[in-house]
Amino acid sequence: MCAQRFYTAFVLLLIAGAGASAQTADKGSDLYLLAGTPTGAWEGYYYPAALYRANSDGKLKLVRQIVPPVPMMKGQEEGGVAAVLDDMESRIYLVFPAFNPTTVSVIHKRQPAVSDEVTFDHVQVDGFGGVGVSAGEAGTSSLLLPVIKGVSGPEGVAQSLIVVSGDNPSAGHRLTQSAWSSTISSSCLYPCPARGPAAQEEVWGDYQSFRYRGAPGGPTAPGFVPGGKTLQGYLVITGPQGTWIPLERTPPDFPTEKSPPHNPTFSLVAATDRYFAFMLTPEGFRSLGVAPTGAVVYVHERRSNTWKQIASAATVPAGRRIFGSWLATIVEAFTPGGESPENPGRENERC
Repeated sequence: MCAQRFYTAFVLLLIAGAGASAQTADKGSDLYLLAGTPTGAWEGYYYPAALYRANSDGKLKLVRQIVPPVPMMKGQEEGGVAAVLDDMESRIYLVFPAFNPTTVSVIHKRQPAVSDEVTFDHVQVDGFGGVGVSAGEAGTSSLLLPVIKGVSGPEGVAQSLIVVSGDNPSAGHRLTQSAWSSTISSSCLYPCPARGPAAQEEVWGDYQSFRYRGAPGGPTAPGFVPGGKTLQGYLVITGPQGTWIPLERTPPDFPTEKSPPHNPTFSLVAATDRYFAFMLTPEGFRSLGVAPTGAVVYVHERRSNTWKQIASAATVPAGRRIFGSWLATIVEAFTPGGESPENPGRENERC
C-alpha cells in the first residue's frame, strides 16, 4: 500500500487513496480531488459536489457525483453543501444539502471511490453552524451534528446531538442521538456529579477529543467559529444538563476572571492532536479586566506542553486555519481609487 498524500485548500480538497488494484485499473494516478463549496442557506446560491480522479494524461475523470447540481428554484430544498470536514486521519465528512441537511457522505481516503452515505430524518440539524468532528481510538472518528428542532427537553433550552460514526461499528448503531437540556448559568465541569444520568452519557466525552483546524476564508466562508469561556482553570464549551466540557487548561499565568462573562470569552482557532489555539473575544478581555491586545493567538504545542503567543496580521479574524505546523490567515490590502495591483501568481491562472 502506497503512502498517502493529502492537500487542502479553502474550497477544494485534494486527497490520495491507497494504491489498491481497483483504484489503478485504468492506470490513473492516486490523486483524487473533491470539489465542494459549503454555502449558507441565506446566500441564495448552491454548488454541487463531486469527486474526481487525476488521470495519467493530466485530465480529471469524474469518479462520482456526491451532491448533484439542481435548478436554482429548487436549490433551497435540495441543493448545495452544508459542511466539509476532515478528521485528519482517513476520512472526510460531507454534509448536505445546504438547507436542512439530511445526509452525510463519508469519503474514505484509502477507498475514495466507494460510496458511503448515512441519512437521517425527522430532525433539523445545524449542519452549517455547529458541525464538528471528534477523534476516537485507533484512528476512528465521528461526526457531531447538533439538532436545533425535533427534540424536547424537560426544562431550559431543548437541544440534541446526532453522532455519525465514520465506520460501521461491529456492535451498536452507526447513527446515535442524545438529548440534553442546556442552561448557561451552570458552573459545573463535565461530568458533573450533581447532575442526573443524562450528564454521564459517554457520547459527551467525544467533545474532549474535538478536532477543529479553523474556519475557511474567502467569499463563501462559513460564519461559525466554536467558542466558550474560561472556568476553573479550563477553556470549556457547553455540555449536557448545563455542564461545561473542558477542552484544554488555560495557559500558565493566565489572568483570572474579574467579572462574570455574559457571552463567550474565547473563540477557538484550532484543536488538533498537535496544537490547541484560541483567541480572546471582546467579552473575554472585559471579563478578565485586561486591555485588548489585538490579533493575538494563544497556541499550545501539546507534544512539548509549551505555550506561546502569536501576533497575527489577519484582517479577517475568523478566517484562520491551521495546516500542519502553519497557521494561515487572510490579509487584505486596499489601494486608493479602487484600482488594485495584480495578485501574485496571476500569470498562472487559467482565466
